[in-house]
Amino acid sequence: MEIATIITALAALITAITSFFMVLELKKQRTALSKPILKLLSGYYEAFYSENSWKWNRETNRVPKLSIFNFGSGPAINILITWEIEIEKLIKTIKYFDPYNQLKIELKENVFYCDNSIHLIKKQKVHKIEALPVYQSGESTTLKIPLFYVVAFEKFIELAFINRPTQTNNKVDLFECPDFPPLRAIVCFEDINGEKFKQLFILNLHVYSITSDDETKGSKVSGTIEIIEEDI
Repeated sequence: MEIATIITALAALITAITSFFMVLELKKQRTALSKPILKLLSGYYEAFYSENSWKWNRETNRVPKLSIFNFGSGPAINILITWEIEIEKLIKTIKYFDPYNQLKIELKENVFYCDNSIHLIKKQKVHKIEALPVYQSGESTTLKIPLFYVVAFEKFIELAFINRPTQTNNKVDLFECPDFPPLRAIVCFEDINGEKFKQLFILNLHVYSITSDDETKGSKVSGTIEIIEEDI
């Protein structure tokens, strides 16, 4: 009798374990059939500087945009993008070209001062997208880079390249130029089954050339917006 009881218990245990793994497998299959995979794509840019003002890609809109796509097998919903940066490193990079502290480049109580520009960092750090369907040819969704980061990059270009002194002042090395700090985008979203996902993208702005621009009577800055995806 005891042997029969043990055998019955073992059979029940085996059935329970088998059912558990079947449920896990079904869940994996369901996730695979509906999983979104978001991508931010790298690209090129042109920015134009003339009479102390900037235009990007000859547009009046000052903020360059990224293209965000869903290359997965199901739609992404409730997308929350949080931008992060080492703000002290950003300030230090710009201040490298202002050794006599002539410009107001600082962060006070979550407000970023960049010379004559003021930015509420908290308001620019989060971006929401309600839904992103699976990519189809010709469709795209754009995502603005935070304005405070763009303005900081513009000031960096002005000081490091366009208006850089031609003679050394013993405080700024004419041949030295620190890299502009990267911007992190943490992207949280869900699939249609409520499964939660998170992706991390690193954005780098690179300068390739600065040339005279006849149309604006100023300078044309060309470069790339590099996107690197990392595990999170």
